[in-house]
Order: sequence, then C-alpha cells, then structure tokens
Amino acid sequence: TANYTVPESPVDVSDQWLYYWIGLQDLNSAANPVIQPVLSFEGSANLWYFESWNCCPAGHKTAGPQVSISGPGENVYGAMEKTDTGLFKITSTNSKGESSVLLSNDTVSGIVTEWNWAEIVLETYSVESCSMYSAGGQMDMLNMKMVDTDGQPITPVWTYPEPYIGSSYLPPQESAEFQACCNGVFKPSWPDSTMEQNTDAVSFV
Repeated sequence: TANYTVPESPVDVSDQWLYYWIGLQDLNSAANPVIQPVLSFEGSANLWYFESWNCCPAGHKTAGPQVSISGPGENVYGAMEKTDTGLFKITSTNSKGESSVLLSNDTVSGIVTEWNWAEIVLETYSVESCSMYSAGGQMDMLNMKMVDTDGQPITPVWTYPEPYIGSSYLPPQESAEFQACCNGVFKPSWPDSTMEQNTDAVSFV
C-alpha cells in the first residue's frame, strides 16, 4: 500500500502518457504479469485520473473504472491485497473516497505462484521533451507498507533503478545520461520515496 501525492502537470500538454505506480510481479513466472494502482496523466485530454490495472507482460490488459483526480497536490491511496478467495484485489482510491477496484485471478489460474517483486515506477509514452514531464513536479510515495502472507511486515531492499527501455536495461553510461536528463532524480527509500523532474531543488523524504 502507499499514499501518492499527485505531481504538477506538464507545461507541454500533447499526446503523452505519464503513469506513476507501485506494483507487484512474479519474476519466476514466464508470463510475469503485473498488478498496479496507476496514477495516470493523459496528455490528449490534459487529465489526471486513478485506476487499477492487471497488465501486460502476460498478454492480458485489464483495468478497473477510472476515478477522477481534482489536480496536483491531491493525496490518493493505492493497495494490493490477497482476498479470502485467493484473488488479488487492486484498489485505487481518490481523496473523495471513490475507488477503482479490480480483482486479479493470476494466482488462482496458476500464472503466478507468488508476487515476489515489488516496484515503484514512472512509466512514460510519447514524451519527446523535458516540458512533457511533470513541471517541477515532486511525486511522493508515502507511508508505504508491505506484509507477507503471514501478516508480518516486510522492508524491501530496493535495487537502484537503471532505466528499463525497450525490454532491456540501459548500460551504465547511457543509464547515467538518461537519469541526468531533465533533472530527473529518483532515490527509493522506505517507507517514503520521492521522484522529481524539471527541478534544481531536489529533496528526498
């Protein structure tokens, strides 16, 4: 689970997509699907919204209903939890208490044996300039909590995020250049993490 703080909208609003999310995957699964409460910016509509996903490496692409976002600064809540029936429930809740709820049957169907990989992601499409990222936007993932199937707290050990583009990680030199682009900085920590673009005043919580 995590609280998300909605960042600033981009200056250049075009047809880009910005997706901020926490998620779970099974690295031992050949299909390797992902469950994720996704905060989305749709450039063509100049719109933020929140929705739950069960996606896409496995070949299926399923989303719950969209819930509205009032704008930058709003605090929203994302969660993934196992139900008594063995399904996994993905919930994306805005500040008004409206929720996008989706049930994943990947564990029941056998596609997933265990969700063993947690991640914090900024996923983008059709971003062609710095102005198409969030404008000085600080994206906070706060109050993150994780428990195992016995209900015991887990503190993840994050792998430093080399950019993952076109189904492969960038080599070290290109990775450093990519992370320096647009003053983009991301330092995962626990229970709070922060990512930013387009700002010279970078701070972490």
